[in-house]
Amino acid sequence: MKHCPNPDCRYRKRHGTDAEYQDGATTCSDCGTVLVEGVVSRPEELKKASTAAAPLGVRPWGRLGITVACCAVFLVASFTPLPGTEELQRNLHQGGFLALFNIVTSAPQLSLMAIGFTPILYAFILVELFALLVPGWRALRITGDEGRANLRRFTIPVAALIAVMQAVNLANYLRGLGAGPRGGFISYSLAVRPWVPWLAVIVFPLGTLLVALLAAAINRWGLGNGFSCLLLASSFPAFGSSAFNALMAVRGSSSSTGLLWLAATAVAACVLTSRALARKPPFSLEATPFALEIPPSGVDPLAVAASLLMVPATVGAFIGHSVDLHQLGSFGYSVSDLLLVASSGVALSLLYNQPRRVAQVWFGRGASESELGTIRKQLAGAALRGTALLLVVAGLVAVTPWLNVPTIDLLLLVVATAIALDLGKEWTFRRSHRNLVPAWPVHRVYAVQPALAALGAAGIPAFPRGLHHRTLLQFFGPYVPVTLLVPAEKAEEAERIVCARLVPDSMKEAPPQ
Repeated sequence: MKHCPNPDCRYRKRHGTDAEYQDGATTCSDCGTVLVEGVVSRPEELKKASTAAAPLGVRPWGRLGITVACCAVFLVASFTPLPGTEELQRNLHQGGFLALFNIVTSAPQLSLMAIGFTPILYAFILVELFALLVPGWRALRITGDEGRANLRRFTIPVAALIAVMQAVNLANYLRGLGAGPRGGFISYSLAVRPWVPWLAVIVFPLGTLLVALLAAAINRWGLGNGFSCLLLASSFPAFGSSAFNALMAVRGSSSSTGLLWLAATAVAACVLTSRALARKPPFSLEATPFALEIPPSGVDPLAVAASLLMVPATVGAFIGHSVDLHQLGSFGYSVSDLLLVASSGVALSLLYNQPRRVAQVWFGRGASESELGTIRKQLAGAALRGTALLLVVAGLVAVTPWLNVPTIDLLLLVVATAIALDLGKEWTFRRSHRNLVPAWPVHRVYAVQPALAALGAAGIPAFPRGLHHRTLLQFFGPYVPVTLLVPAEKAEEAERIVCARLVPDSMKEAPPQ
């Protein structure tokens, strides 16, 4: 007989005992938790365990406060202009060539956070790609904190190099502004002081360092993943500006349905994302034996489709011919975009979740043909459901211009919804479990459920911090690991269990250096 080990299960809260299931069941129908074998907890035991885990009503306000404070420091730095560029900042809002500095992570484009996240994100992705391509480094990606520490030794200098290079490029641009001739293309009134470029070379990399320190502080003492929270905070100015401009356009238009459509698209994107990530209808997936996170392709197909649509124009410009896809008309362009989203959604789902690798993690061994068939069936279902979600988001964006109403950044809303779900679920989990510490970073999204199942079978409560956000990022999100949080007294045991489940024996015997 199996039962649900989740202390927050709706059945347990209603009836005071664990929900029981026949041996053929795999997940709880009330909360979706992977079922485990063992003795069912009775009301008296549940009451004692709940009291021991955390006092009634305990909330992690302190951790939330640290997260909010770090995000506030980041936003203040983002709105603080680089000294000596005040005149540039005043002219910035007039548009023109100064829009070159329009970076999402900084409200004044020449702020202390002018390069912000960019060097860190690029460094993480470059090192991850290198580790994937070099056979001797592949084990470092999946061997826990030890392997990741070796990769971080390369990520830090790469990020520093990229930050300095970007700072030097911006400094040269500022120096060019200062050397601009009176009456030339660059107005003499926009000239900067001679010391400003030198200051930029120093300050801009320090802004990137501040981002890394704030993210580390949130990871250690705050609520949520550090980079996820800072990315969410960085989106507030951009999203606020986008929403304000859309509302003004609706207000000034003759369309009475503009505001209603704007609100409907925003709500639809948030609701569908929440339901997909939580694996609830209509994007449900029967977990046999484990569940794939949806969408298994992440949101990469939306970016891939946009990039592929630019290929004909880029190639045409290279060979000296002008190619404008908008000649296809709005309908043809939208259909092309949706077809590319659909095809890349399925292709990337298969690429990120190769059946044999999934089987190795799920079963801890090579799978039989029948088991591979089951995995392929699950993967196909997950790919279709995930691609359907992306098509809805892309379709809402495509339909909006036909209705002559403005649009907002729905992809930004989707990512923000995922991060908000992560924060809310971590808050709930911390209310029932105190003194949680990181036990293992998981960078393969399909490996999260097997790891949680192994910990659940050992009676160790665990929370996958950052799971929803990383699901949207997949391979290109190494800066947001799915960190398994467990009680401090169970950390060593949890590390051994997860290592035994996720790391092949060959890598344990001879870990690469």
